[in-house]
Amino acid sequence: MDRPLQTHARRNQLTIILLFAMGWAMVFVNRTALYPLLSVIQGEFSLSATRAGLITSSYYFFYVVLQIPAGMAGDRFGHKRVLVISFALSGIGVLAFGLVSSSYGWLLASTVLYGGAAGAFHPMAFSLAMRSISERRRGLATALINSGSALGLIIGLSAAGPFFLLTGNWRLVFAGLAVPTLLLALAFQLAVRPVAPAAAAGTALHLLRNKNLLFIYLASFCSLYAFATAVVWGPTFFQVERGLGLGAAGAYTALVALGGIPAGLIFARLSDRWGRKNLAQGLMPLAALALAGMALVRAPTMAVLTLLLYGAFGKLAWEPIAVAWTGDHVSRASPGSMGTALALFGTIGMTSSIVAPVVAGWIRDRTGSLEGAFLLAAAMLLVGGLFMLVPAETVSRRQPADRTG
Repeated sequence: MDRPLQTHARRNQLTIILLFAMGWAMVFVNRTALYPLLSVIQGEFSLSATRAGLITSSYYFFYVVLQIPAGMAGDRFGHKRVLVISFALSGIGVLAFGLVSSSYGWLLASTVLYGGAAGAFHPMAFSLAMRSISERRRGLATALINSGSALGLIIGLSAAGPFFLLTGNWRLVFAGLAVPTLLLALAFQLAVRPVAPAAAAGTALHLLRNKNLLFIYLASFCSLYAFATAVVWGPTFFQVERGLGLGAAGAYTALVALGGIPAGLIFARLSDRWGRKNLAQGLMPLAALALAGMALVRAPTMAVLTLLLYGAFGKLAWEPIAVAWTGDHVSRASPGSMGTALALFGTIGMTSSIVAPVVAGWIRDRTGSLEGAFLLAAAMLLVGGLFMLVPAETVSRRQPADRTG
């Protein structure tokens, strides 16, 4: 490749990585800002823990339900077009959550809008990335984009509580978040280069018959079940059961992201060079041990350690490898169905996030504690480690870095 073309290609790839990392950050800020405020909203509307958990579950339900239609639409009409429209709708939903949420019904309706529209981001953004970045750099590129989710998690969990304490109005948090969300939709329109739609080579059912993809999807379900339990109910757990203040409880939970950012980059780069399978498989039991420890330890210093370890081995470190692994298999088996395949990854994985908040809330209502919910989540991670035994490796060991793209 000529040097000017190399420079242009790399600049385009860097633009994609930067903007999609920012977009992923906003998806997570909009989502996780709710978690530290869940107990505040629960008190204002006199909700049970189960009904409070239903707010987040409604977000995840429509986030999941619309991913496959969005993936199919992207494969047919263009991933960029679907990305811009859906991200703008998500920003409108966040704004409505802050300005129109005068009743429990309006809370759920606004959550449905911003959650459902946000569901298109994962398959659209990563489809554009997979089709613009070479296989030998997919792990690192995916981790860089995914680091936005960790950043968003930190901001959402650590800033929402203090901002509420400063203003005394949780609605202002969401009204303010709508502004950068809408601006990013505009940035995607102006700066992201479209990729021409390809003729789809396989349906969703065809992709699910591929055992390599199916078992990666099932492992994603287990990984995200644990993650949803930890981050949705973590602030409440540390506030109510460990005696921390509202701001400190959110900041403690944000340590998951602090551990996940460097670990995700390191493990993803190693997966580009040494292979996806062993790393993806080995991270699951380590994350399970850390999550179980988070439920059982009581000393603040030990809680910090377990949260950092879960971040280093959990979803934020595991998912970039799994997304790149999915992209590898799809590129070889059904390249025209990248959006649908990644939508299936997100749909099956995020289905667990519909279930996990309500199950954890139910366990808390019945036992008076969230410890059992965290132990159940740790068990799910062990099951995910078993699923990782099935998919085939896609990367040769000691594969040299691609210097052209």
